[in-house]
This record gives sequence, structure tokens and C-alpha cells, in this order.
Amino acid sequence: MRDAREAEIERGVESLVVTRLMGLAADADARPQVRAVASEALRSLAAYLKRVRAVGDAAAHNRSTVEDIERFLSRPYEPTKRTPPLPTPPGDPIGN
Repeated sequence: MRDAREAEIERGVESLVVTRLMGLAADADARPQVRAVASEALRSLAAYLKRVRAVGDAAAHNRSTVEDIERFLSRPYEPTKRTPPLPTPPGDPIGN
């Protein structure tokens, strides 16, 4: 049986996976098929989480995740462009 710490870690990993799938589904640089597969994975996950019986923190996490996915999928569609990282400022790093 999992303890509370392991369950919390699992929920954190699940949240990160959903966030990354959303990013991939909205990435203008990704191929259309890749965006379609990521969107379908989100739909499948939401459907699964709706069927799972959970209580307490797990139920709240599942409900929140489903709501996030549904909100993402119902957004006006426009792939996003990635923001390039800022250049490294000149000079020595702080603290040296």
C-alpha cells in the first residue's frame, strides 16, 4: 500500500505530464499529427479520471485535472510559439 508521500509524488508527476501534453498539443512547431496524438491522450486521460473512484486528495486532484484538461481542449485553437530563452547577460556570474 502506498503512503501519503508516494501518493503526493504521483499526483505531482501526473500534473507535470498533463502540463507537458498540453504544451505539446498547443506547440505550433510540432507536427499536426503530434498535436493530435497529444490532444487525444488528454481526452483519454480525462475520460479515465472521470471513471475512477477516489476520495480525499486523490478525488480533488482528479477533478482538478479533468477541469484543466476540459478547459484546455475547449479553448479557441491557436498553436503557440515557444518563447526563446533570454541571452546570458555579459560579465561574471553573481557570487564569484
